[in-house]
Amino acid sequence: PMLTELDPSIPSEGTLDPLGLYSIADALASRLVPGVRQRQSHPRFLTAVAVGLELTDSFPDEIATPDGSEPWQVYEWYVVQGLVDRLGSEYPEEIKGLPGREKVAKTLEENIPLSAIRYLKTPGTFGFHGVYRVLARDLKIEDGEKLGELGASLVDIWSKEQKLNGFTGVAEGVGKSLKADLRDAILESLRLGAVSKKRNWKQWDFFKNHFSPYRAGEQECELIFQALSNLSAPLRHETITFLCSHEGQLIWKHDQSERVFHQSLCKIASSDMSALLKTIDLYERFSRILKDAFDDCLTAMTQKHSTVLPSELAQINTVQTAGATIAALFNELSDRLQPFSLSTRFEESFSVFRQETDAVSWVQILLEHHRKIQSRKPPNGK
Repeated sequence: PMLTELDPSIPSEGTLDPLGLYSIADALASRLVPGVRQRQSHPRFLTAVAVGLELTDSFPDEIATPDGSEPWQVYEWYVVQGLVDRLGSEYPEEIKGLPGREKVAKTLEENIPLSAIRYLKTPGTFGFHGVYRVLARDLKIEDGEKLGELGASLVDIWSKEQKLNGFTGVAEGVGKSLKADLRDAILESLRLGAVSKKRNWKQWDFFKNHFSPYRAGEQECELIFQALSNLSAPLRHETITFLCSHEGQLIWKHDQSERVFHQSLCKIASSDMSALLKTIDLYERFSRILKDAFDDCLTAMTQKHSTVLPSELAQINTVQTAGATIAALFNELSDRLQPFSLSTRFEESFSVFRQETDAVSWVQILLEHHRKIQSRKPPNGK
């Protein structure tokens, strides 16, 4: 009998956001720093996104691999594999925070071509395009799935600083032949449904030499910084300005705490920024109380190999704290979210916690809330 390749196991994602807290947290964060997300760690991936749009700009519409992976995805396979293979062993710190690096490292170790089944389950969310695309669109690096105005400027500056003449425009140069090689590799891999180039391909060093997260050119860095701190997004500008100040740098390097950073920023913040930071702080307190109680309930249920009664869970300190404080926090938070047009969404999601009750009833409400959140997750609940 012939054995097929082993299909990798797909872990359950049911543990993500078990209490439905993410939506409002994300909405508040989007007001503070539009386009910026927690998983973003290397601004230079914005350049990689822009270069990918340049490379695939003239590809035929609707082109994809047999399993449906689009050109941007195949390009992402090449970028991540190139960085992992050429930087991972010698400079592992440089690829820290690179989405998909563990998956790619495993395929390299097993000497298997990278493909959709070997990569991230939802690359459009957790790959570097998925992580950085929302910011790329906000900054007009990408516009309508094409290279935007800032994106074109970024690729132009990048290619000049990297001495890749001919990568853009009609001029001849080393960049023109390199661009042709990269485009051919992507097209070939689209037909094959996997990375087509072997590890001895001469262009693998391109990704190390020109996309290393900490080796960007001075003008490239300046363009990205100016875009991020532009006054068109005043609260993001205010946040980044404080972060780059002497005081902001001392606070961040010493504490590495968003809470401490926000508290210091709030002291000098504009009225709009101050109102938002106070609302974020209150929502984090509300979320932490719920999450601590829920996690402690899970721990208690795991430690006992039989049915756990609500009356037993009600004895947990965090459950008692939550039962005694969450209703008051709910009402205060609903008022604070009103100016941000989030009060209705908050009340629809968490109205079960607005009434004061005893700890036994409260823990039953908490677990039923969790059940409903999980049952609504696509495609058929978790």
